[in-house]
Amino acid sequence: MKFSTTIPALRDPGASDPFAQTFELARIAEESGFDTVTIGHHHFLPGNQSDPLTFLTAVAMRTTTLRVGTGIFQLPIHNPIRVAEQVATIDQLSNGRISLGVGMGWWPLEYDVHGSNFRQRGARMEEALQILRLVWGEEHTSFDGRFYQFRS
Repeated sequence: MKFSTTIPALRDPGASDPFAQTFELARIAEESGFDTVTIGHHHFLPGNQSDPLTFLTAVAMRTTTLRVGTGIFQLPIHNPIRVAEQVATIDQLSNGRISLGVGMGWWPLEYDVHGSNFRQRGARMEEALQILRLVWGEEHTSFDGRFYQFRS
């Protein structure tokens, strides 16, 4: 049986390492036998991580066996090519210890600020997932979708 836990993004702005408490929780989780730690993803909500992929890179670099992952990454408001690159980089840096959990989110403001349409989030999610599978599975590929197009 494997266990995972969500770690909070505890921030101490006055500290030399403002997220030291969160990194310590990840270290304790690893020492206690947890398989994975996850973190959530929201923009403009205090106590939430607006850039969980960068944050998880820092956690992965401070641990050796602990998997890191997003509890929910709001994929439809981000460029899926950029997300694919970031996750692939974390995968390489962590020796394969990254998991990407995705969701659509519930707050229209997050979509508005990122230039995305909240009402299209389902279609954007489906297209983004197609793109992730495509670029992670094929070296040279192209895509011509409703929201994204690219040629390689």
